[in-house]
Amino acid sequence: MDKIEKFLLILYIFAVPFFGYSLFNYRGLPVGRPDIIVAILLILIFIPKVLIERRRIKINIGSSAVLLLVFAASLGLFNQYISDNFNIFEYLQTFSQLIIVSGVFFAISNMKINKKEIRTIIKVWIFSAFLIAFYGIYQAIARNLGLPFSFIHTTNPTLAEVTAGGTFGNYIRPSSIFVEPGHFGMYLLTPIIILSVLLLYNRSNVFSFRSKMINWIIFMVLVIGFILAFSLANYAVILAISFIFIIQTKFRGLLKLFRYGIPLLILVPLTVAGLVYIGIDFFSALERISNLWNFLTGQIDLTAVDSSFRARSARALVALQVWKDHPLIGVGLNNLQFHTASYEAPSWYPISQKVFVSSHNIWTQSLATMGIIGFMALVLVWGGSLWFVYRAMKSSVGDYKILLIASYFIIWSNILAVSTVFVNPMRWIDLAVVYLILNNKDRLTRD
Repeated sequence: MDKIEKFLLILYIFAVPFFGYSLFNYRGLPVGRPDIIVAILLILIFIPKVLIERRRIKINIGSSAVLLLVFAASLGLFNQYISDNFNIFEYLQTFSQLIIVSGVFFAISNMKINKKEIRTIIKVWIFSAFLIAFYGIYQAIARNLGLPFSFIHTTNPTLAEVTAGGTFGNYIRPSSIFVEPGHFGMYLLTPIIILSVLLLYNRSNVFSFRSKMINWIIFMVLVIGFILAFSLANYAVILAISFIFIIQTKFRGLLKLFRYGIPLLILVPLTVAGLVYIGIDFFSALERISNLWNFLTGQIDLTAVDSSFRARSARALVALQVWKDHPLIGVGLNNLQFHTASYEAPSWYPISQKVFVSSHNIWTQSLATMGIIGFMALVLVWGGSLWFVYRAMKSSVGDYKILLIASYFIIWSNILAVSTVFVNPMRWIDLAVVYLILNNKDRLTRD
């Protein structure tokens, strides 16, 4: 990896969380998003390396699936000829983002990297997440106690900011630098998974900071931030990944989880107790969990569950109805809102406005906007990558295998975290770095 590539990759890691910001806005569109600026620079550096320096592009299931996804999304253009409810401006807005994140995927995944450089990348990623989590922790306190600097208002006009912080009960959730708490929680998933794997396998000093104490402190801050974001969808992802880890290791991993989970079993109640002590009613938010559990166990019906869960469920069902009428290529990227009003929402849908941009589910969203072709392409991007990483993981040993174990669960987290849109740069940097590791096996296994 040359110095310019290394610098831009580090800069991109810092820039990705700032997708909610823009230097200025033009006709309702963000201009100068930090992540897009760095992404374009990465692509511009990558193109001459392929054309002039003859750098080979790795062809594997990931790169093939990404190209298929771009092709499937481009088919949505045909809607301008066959549909009266197609807005090409809205379509191009999302399609251009797909082109950029796809370009970034190829630029990053085809870099040359050694063991020392991947350690630097991981350290930067974890430290960046630490800073964001630390501010999120302060923000949770500030929002609930009326302290200053409790909000950083985002400037990207295409994202609807949750200015109230997302309140459950009497607890106002933090979103750190993000638009809403769910994005904050999802962002922390990947660094938490990376550090968890490194700590579980006693390799944190190899791929992160030399001091295990520092790694544990950072891990605790990330977990506290994750808890305070209070995103049930992301809680479910962590629980599911823990279950997959236990099954995957044939229950041998249960002992590891128990041993390293003891600090967390102490940390969680201490965090809650600390909030209560300073006057923050975190317990009132826990009613959301009990209501959801009562619904899943059949004790209450869906109308008694909080409106957020009902809205997401209803929107996913409406998106499926849209797909049934447009099964092959869908209605086009970012065009779902021009169709939803004509469909009957479930009676328990809690919001009177039936027009919505996203179904809050990448799988039903892909069906409705890209049809079965786009859906299968998206399945291949993530499902195919999961299979590819798993095969590589089973045949690897040593420190390289530890990187692949972390990669395996990063892919799982993106499959299970269904709420964030599929062009979100947080998803694509995850995918790109996973393939960066896969494509540099020879370099990363050298001593």
